[in-house]
Amino acid sequence: MILCDTNILIEIYRNNPTIETITKAIEHKNIAISDVTRAELFVGARDKYELHRLNKALNKLIISPIQLNISSMSIAFLSDIVCPIK
Repeated sequence: MILCDTNILIEIYRNNPTIETITKAIEHKNIAISDVTRAELFVGARDKYELHRLNKALNKLIISPIQLNISSMSIAFLSDIVCPIK
């Protein structure tokens, strides 16, 4: 599972070829977003039609509510990427 932030999803919807290639390799079923990202995208919707389309697309992804354990896991994950233990 890959947790994507708002900027990645915006690039997907802009048909950025690099991001599209990466997300196709990952497959939509393995992409997750947080409730915060979902809310940010909803705020950016221009009208009810766009909101409906967006919601339909987001429902294909894993939606992870923000909880203490998720926050702790993301910090641990980032720590491993920035300063990997060798």
